[in-house]
Amino acid sequence: MNDFKTYFNPLVAIGRLAFSIFSCGLTCFIIYLLFRDLKTNGLKQYLTILLGATIFGAIFQMFFKAFITTTKNYLITDQTIEEFNVLTLKTKTIYKDDIKGFSTSKVPYRIWDFKQIIIYLKDGTKIDIMQFAYFNFKKIKPTLVNKKYNYFGHEPYIWKWFNSRVYRYDD
Repeated sequence: MNDFKTYFNPLVAIGRLAFSIFSCGLTCFIIYLLFRDLKTNGLKQYLTILLGATIFGAIFQMFFKAFITTTKNYLITDQTIEEFNVLTLKTKTIYKDDIKGFSTSKVPYRIWDFKQIIIYLKDGTKIDIMQFAYFNFKKIKPTLVNKKYNYFGHEPYIWKWFNSRVYRYDD
């Protein structure tokens, strides 16, 4: 059988990197404002500045984490999934015996629902593959099914916390 290679969308990665840099810069600027007028700021100014630093710091963390996780390509074979990290230029081989299976999901955003494939590994980690981050996303699920990876089915997206979710097939 033919091997299948995913192609990540570099525009998504560049956009996330740009938002990461922007929000990190804003966070640093806000922290600078906190210390610039340390003796003249009142409690209201401190709280406003700390709230701004917290918000932009969380936005930075969210976009930077998304940037790091979407800069990977995958080569799906009958016996392995090879994960190539474009940032570190390293390849990680995941053997079929180490994979419990995969599921599909839809992630709701304000303007659209994006499809997602979640690959569950036996060590408890997961690989989240988002629709808009890969050019050939539509071919990933049929490839995994054709190569006899265990398909768990569709799972609903349930928010858990600010930037996390509940996974249905976690043990």
